[in-house]
Amino acid sequence: ARQQGLKAEWYRGGAPDLQRAVTEGAPLIVMVDQGFAGLSRPHFMVAIGYRPEGVVVNSGLSRGRTIGWEEFLRQWCKTDYWTLEVRPKQ
Repeated sequence: ARQQGLKAEWYRGGAPDLQRAVTEGAPLIVMVDQGFAGLSRPHFMVAIGYRPEGVVVNSGLSRGRTIGWEEFLRQWCKTDYWTLEVRPKQ
């Protein structure tokens, strides 16, 4: 992203941060852990929206899928809320 002249910032996010960024038109790249029983299965998603019932994500071939807040936050928590925000430089 930086080589393309964009601003890229990696940080520990959270639900309020996700809502702020998406509202401002900046979808976030997040890493979640979809593993279970001690097995890690990291997975990247792009958070493109949110609703009272959950977070709207693009993930692999799935577009516009809503994941319930509880499930999303549980999976995101396992990666310490890994977040990448990419925006145009101002």
